[in-house]
Amino acid sequence: MWQSLSEQLPPLSVWVAAALSFVLPLFFSWLMQILHKQADPPWLQKERHQQQQKKQTTRPSQQQKQKTARSN
Repeated sequence: MWQSLSEQLPPLSVWVAAALSFVLPLFFSWLMQILHKQADPPWLQKERHQQQQKKQTTRPSQQQKQKTARSN
């Protein structure tokens, strides 16, 4: 039974390629985020910080609107 099952499974190289196709993009995305945090010019860092602050201040009001809409 194991022999028939193992004959139907793809070879190890296919499993490795599938795993790498998932892991490598995640790794490079993580690496690019770190590099951007450290290497972006100061003016760009200020803009991103301001954008994050705007998002944080607008989120609670949106949540309150959703809560009031649900209760009505």
